[in-house]
Amino acid sequence: MSAGTRLVQGVSIIIRRGNQYLLLKRTARTRYFAEKWECVSGKIEPEETPHQAAVREVREETGLDVQLDQEPITFVQTKLGENELHLTYFHGDYRGGEVQLSHEHCEAGWFDADEVAVLNVHTETIELIRGQEGSRSGKDRQSA
Repeated sequence: MSAGTRLVQGVSIIIRRGNQYLLLKRTARTRYFAEKWECVSGKIEPEETPHQAAVREVREETGLDVQLDQEPITFVQTKLGENELHLTYFHGDYRGGEVQLSHEHCEAGWFDADEVAVLNVHTETIELIRGQEGSRSGKDRQSA
């Protein structure tokens, strides 16, 4: 990292309901990624583990009942303006409730992997959802 660059640590949660994934559309007023579709995501607060941050962000941004995996599915490093962003991704299974949008988002939707691929969304999100499709369908077959 160069001088003046700050490290921002965050979480992103891929929430699945059947064969669909929850995405939230950021408002035009947001500082970063205005009007982009994204998974539930946010910064990790001081003294918070990544898993605790994921639980909090799901509650704050959606109000849904979601069962989160304990272990992350991957880590991604990218840029956020002038800063370095380190994201920890978790998978979550939808359990119930209706989405209650926070002030950061203007829309929510459930999309299958093909629909996600044509939205204004980060490339990493598309790749991770496609990866979840393969790994989750394998788990579903094993438990059947």
